[in-house]
Amino acid sequence: RIAAKRKAEAEMHTIPHCFDQCVTDVYQGLNSVEKNCMRDCYFKKLSSQDDLIVYLMQRQAIETVKEAKERLV
Repeated sequence: RIAAKRKAEAEMHTIPHCFDQCVTDVYQGLNSVEKNCMRDCYFKKLSSQDDLIVYLMQRQAIETVKEAKERLV
C-alpha cells in the first residue's frame, strides 16, 4: 500500500517515465508499437492517480473514525 502511494505521488504531475522508452524518433511520426506503448503508459498514470485517490479516501475515513471515537470517550 505504501509503495503504491509513493509510486502514485511520483507520477501524479509528471509525464510517465516510460514515454521516453516508447518513442525513439518523433520526427518520423509514431508507429503502432510506439502508440500502443504510450497508451499503456498513459493508462498506468491514470491508475496511479486512482490509487492515490483511494489511499487518501481511506486515510480520511480512518481519521474520521478516530475523531468519532474520541468524541464518545
